[in-house]
Amino acid sequence: MNKHYAWEGIQNNMLRVFVKLDIPYTADQKNSEDTMTENLMNAGLNRAGAILMSYIRIHLTDFERIESCRQKIEEIQKKGEMMYQKCSEDSCTAFIDFDIKKFLDAAGRDDVLQ
Repeated sequence: MNKHYAWEGIQNNMLRVFVKLDIPYTADQKNSEDTMTENLMNAGLNRAGAILMSYIRIHLTDFERIESCRQKIEEIQKKGEMMYQKCSEDSCTAFIDFDIKKFLDAAGRDDVLQ
């Protein structure tokens, strides 16, 4: 794996998430590569949503900012981009990037977290 991708967090208006999914053992349960990519992306969308909601809970107290940020989460999730994916016999992993500039602007913060 390119070490350039091997981090998770918020940096430079981008949220990067890491996801890992186990592949079922029996052959009839194994997913095609397209299905695994879709499953990884869905897991990444859920993880990004959870991280952004946690960010709101930790950093914001103003109700208007909280609501504005919450409204931006779905839009952010729709634009996730898988930057790296690798599957082995028993699992698949991926790093997925999300542009969160509008979210951070709505939060009134310009954090650069790693």
